Amino acid sequence: MLNLDFRTKFVMTMAIATIGISGYAFTAYPVVIIIAYLIPLLFLLSIGEYKKVVRAIVALTVLRVLMALLNYYALNQLSFIIFILSYVLYKLLPGFLMGYYSLVSTPMSDLIQSLNLMHLPDSVKIPTSVMFRFFYSIAEDYSNINDAMKMHGLTLSHFFKEPIRILEYKMVPLLMCSVRSADDVAISAITRGLKIDQARSSISTTHLKLIDYLFMLFAVSLIGLEIWCKLC
Repeated sequence: MLNLDFRTKFVMTMAIATIGISGYAFTAYPVVIIIAYLIPLLFLLSIGEYKKVVRAIVALTVLRVLMALLNYYALNQLSFIIFILSYVLYKLLPGFLMGYYSLVSTPMSDLIQSLNLMHLPDSVKIPTSVMFRFFYSIAEDYSNINDAMKMHGLTLSHFFKEPIRILEYKMVPLLMCSVRSADDVAISAITRGLKIDQARSSISTTHLKLIDYLFMLFAVSLIGLEIWCKLC
C-alpha cells in the first residue's frame, strides 16, 4: 500500500480530473487516456478495493461501447442525449475514482495535519475536516441500510416491481441518519478541539516523502501537457 500524503492525493486528483474534463491531451496523445484511467484503478487495488475496480472497469467498458454505438447509429434526439451523458460520465469517472481513493485511504488525523501543513486558515480546515467525516458517516449508514434491506429480501430486483417502496425504505432512513450524523460530527469536532484561532496538537506523522514529490511532479507534468495541448 502506498502511504501517500493527502497533499499528493489532492494534487493527483486535480490533475486527473483536469485532463479528464478538458480533454485536449486525450485527443493529442491517446496514451494519456490509459494513464488517466489506469492510475486511479491501481491506487484502489493497492487498498484492496477490488469490487470498486471491477465495477469501474465494467462501467468504463459499457460507456465506451455505448458511445461507439451511438456515434455510428444515432437515430434520434434521445440517442444523442444518451451519448452526451455517456461522454460526460466517461470523462468525469477518473477524477471521481481518484477522489474516492483520496478520501477512503486518508485517516482523519492525517487529513487535518496535511491541511495544517498547507497553512490554510481555520475557516477552511475545520469545515473541510467536518465535511469529510460526514461523508464517512453517510457511507457507513448507507452500507448498513443496504445490509438491512437485503436481510428483509428487498434487493435490486424488487426495484422494478415496487420502486416507490424501495426508494422509501432506502431514502427515508438515509435522510434520518444524515441529520443525526451531521449533529454527531459537529459534536465530535468540538470534542476533538477543532476551534478557530486555537492551536491543536496532532499525533499524525504524515509528511512529504520522495515518492510524494515524484507523484506531484508527474501530476504537474500532466497539467502542463494539458495546457500545452490547449495552446498549441
